Amino acid sequence: MSITNQKGYIGEQAFALEAAKRGYWVAQMPQDCPYDFILDKRDGNLIRVQVKYRSLQLNGTISLRLKNGARSNRANYSSNNIDMFAVYVAEKEETFLIPISEIQDMDEISIRVEPPKNNQKKGVRLIQELNIW
Repeated sequence: MSITNQKGYIGEQAFALEAAKRGYWVAQMPQDCPYDFILDKRDGNLIRVQVKYRSLQLNGTISLRLKNGARSNRANYSSNNIDMFAVYVAEKEETFLIPISEIQDMDEISIRVEPPKNNQKKGVRLIQELNIW
């Protein structure tokens, strides 16, 4: 198993545990599915979740890429194929649940996990503001 696969597995397991703690039924999907999990809050609504493991960058941010390159055989992430991103931030040992509707019109987004040291507010997307857990 490669390091990338190990990280993905850690992120997926952390997400499944957090979702179960919050009362969801959790179903993992097969490898070729465009999303990793289905969540069921026991209300009849199913949520398609793509899980990402991200390491915190030195500036306190993580990046999510929604558009794949022209050579990629993978579909771009959009509300057509997922409802939420679950992002496991390794250094924080926390999983955040972010609706795709909050970020889907971007190719890539940089999200702050830690507030800026200069207290800048304009143009800053804090992960806590996007998180819907």
